Amino acid sequence: MAQNEIAELEARLQRLRGEQAELGQQLVGLQSRKGALEQARAELSLSHLEERLREARGRTRALSEEETRLIARTNALLSDLEALHLTQARREATIETLQQELCELPPGPLEEGSSRSLARALAETEAALEALGPVNHLAEQEYALLSEEIARLEVALQESEAAVRRLEAELHQVSAAYRERMQQVYGVFKEKFAQYAEALLDAEVELERSAQGLELVLKPAGKRTASLNLLSMGERTMGALAFLFALSEVGEGSSGLPIAVLDEVDAPLDEANIQRFCRFLQHFKHQTQFILVTHQKRTMEACDALYGVTSEKGVSRVYSIKREEALA
Repeated sequence: MAQNEIAELEARLQRLRGEQAELGQQLVGLQSRKGALEQARAELSLSHLEERLREARGRTRALSEEETRLIARTNALLSDLEALHLTQARREATIETLQQELCELPPGPLEEGSSRSLARALAETEAALEALGPVNHLAEQEYALLSEEIARLEVALQESEAAVRRLEAELHQVSAAYRERMQQVYGVFKEKFAQYAEALLDAEVELERSAQGLELVLKPAGKRTASLNLLSMGERTMGALAFLFALSEVGEGSSGLPIAVLDEVDAPLDEANIQRFCRFLQHFKHQTQFILVTHQKRTMEACDALYGVTSEKGVSRVYSIKREEALA
């Protein structure tokens, strides 16, 4: 009877070792998949993939929980295996003791053993069986489901990586085109700004690009180089006009403003700057139609047509004067 029990326990031990090997392979596969998923998750950072990543994190979390459960199960099986080894050693000692006792027995009917040794062997066997616990017969099915889920995640990951590569290539092209276009626009603006600054202020200009933007430096005739903050109000006004007119010509296919409405821009100008402003109007009037609101006589003299309101005996009167009619 003891030999039969030993044979059954050895067979059970072999089955447990087989289950342990299968669980170990499953555990290694799950850990490898988990590492691949974590690496893929670290490489993905695009906003439109965040939803997929959250789903992948949820699945990864489930895989991690399953891994933890499998590790705990494996540890339990290893503990059971060690207990079985101890049980086997105790039973082998019991068999050896029984054989010694059998040899010492006098001739006659053979007994299977003492009641104490048989009771002890029975108790140990029952304890070993209870220590094994229930066997998870659904482990193979759960592993198949997890394998399918990992395959789907791998396909989604490959699609995401392809999308990331396409976006990076497009971003590189857009950035290169933007830098090239910005350099072209900056060159046009620099040229036009120098042209308008010379016409309006008889000044040289310096442009410096920095991380904060453009730094404008004007050098009016007869003065040292100075920033806009150190110029007079009239000079700053003329510099601002030069900047605005230059900015209007940086667009693709742009040839400047077709019409410009200037309201009292000549109010802070002194006599010299008003003369420059009038020369500017005469020079660019064929390119841009200027509409001025002004009280400066010099500016009115440079206009081709005047429209105004006067009061005679308390009655407002609207009038207009054209240069050709006034000179005729």
